[in-house]
Amino acid sequence: MYKKTHKACAKVVLFGEYGALLGYKALVASIDRFAQCHFSTAPKLSFIGIANNNIIENSPIFNAVIKASSDLKINIAHGKYVIDTSDFFTSDNKKLGIGSSSAALVALCKSIIYHGKNHHSALIFALKANYYLSNGLGSGIDIIAAFAKGINKINTKNILNYKQISHKKAINFWSNIYIIYTNKEQTTNSFTKLFWQQKNISKIKNILKNNNILYNKIFKNKYYKNDNLLIDIINRIDNNMYDMQNLCSFKFITDEHIKISDLAKKCFGAAKISGAGGGDISLAYIPKNNHNNFIKEINNHNYTIIKAYINK
Repeated sequence: MYKKTHKACAKVVLFGEYGALLGYKALVASIDRFAQCHFSTAPKLSFIGIANNNIIENSPIFNAVIKASSDLKINIAHGKYVIDTSDFFTSDNKKLGIGSSSAALVALCKSIIYHGKNHHSALIFALKANYYLSNGLGSGIDIIAAFAKGINKINTKNILNYKQISHKKAINFWSNIYIIYTNKEQTTNSFTKLFWQQKNISKIKNILKNNNILYNKIFKNKYYKNDNLLIDIINRIDNNMYDMQNLCSFKFITDEHIKISDLAKKCFGAAKISGAGGGDISLAYIPKNNHNNFIKEINNHNYTIIKAYINK
């Protein structure tokens, strides 16, 4: 019996949430939590998902991959495909919001066609499957992050033209980053759909354009070395997102995000939502000499720090 395992990593959106949907660039970190697809030969084709020992047999991911394989004329070898995303859940089975669906989809696509030299073909396959999974509404940045390493600047107008930030710059920035789980799950697709229904899209676009200008300075102008400049940028982006929420008919900044932001400021740092918001995670930047105080504050308020490093 032939057996093979392929992996795809989790992601954290550093900057560019919602703006990526409008064609702005996004900065996304690929982190060392993984979805794994275990393939073994068998007379019939079957797909099984596993999340914290829970079996999933009819995931929309499977249907999306089948549709994409039909479009691209990709032959799916008969066998058993078991996709394990347990790395993306808490011990009490809460989804962490670090890209479990896209990582599962990428791991499955890799397992079907990836043989070392056709990385590009596997990526095209995954992006096509993601189109079906997101009903054509997603930006695709999660898919790129699941394939990539380190921190990447992703050009959503040309999704395949992504550029990796140098490892030295990425590590310098990442050393003061905390990923905090709000203890509240949120499904990204529902917020993406709501975003496209907003009436004030021109005003929203101006806000997101301003955010794009701000975070593009970080690695271009060596702001990643300067705590004060970084904290100022994150606070300004956080304030812009509040302004955007006031223009929207849905609430993506929750009380939990607000509290985590307050705790970060208390420790002379800054925090913002990461991804669609509405729950899941916040991203905090905390100066090194305040790390211990911030960890105590987060623990005292029963939030969870997600331990992860940049995937190398």
